[in-house]
Amino acid sequence: MGSLTIGTIVLINFPFADLKGYKKRPAVVVANASLKTVILCQITSRQLPDVPGIAIAKKDFRSGELPITSYVRPDKLFTVDVSIAEQNRLGVLTDHTVDEIKNAISNLFK
Repeated sequence: MGSLTIGTIVLINFPFADLKGYKKRPAVVVANASLKTVILCQITSRQLPDVPGIAIAKKDFRSGELPITSYVRPDKLFTVDVSIAEQNRLGVLTDHTVDEIKNAISNLFK
């Protein structure tokens, strides 16, 4: 098993903020971390008012796709083992879209 590339979208059990459950949803790899882990950013199908979100549509994919326009949530990050994330690849985003996501994550810390 190798590392996932940044911009790869995977289907994963994304934990709730209270850690009492999870929901299966897509997430995008935003960084390769240590010890064979990756940092993922949640993707949702709903755009919420006053919540940061980056729209992704079919044009934003180099390969694969999601069935509907969805929203990357730069404020929802978590780390998982690569072996878990590798199991359900859905596609890969364009470099431009990945840069937009990275900038939005970076802006959280300014």
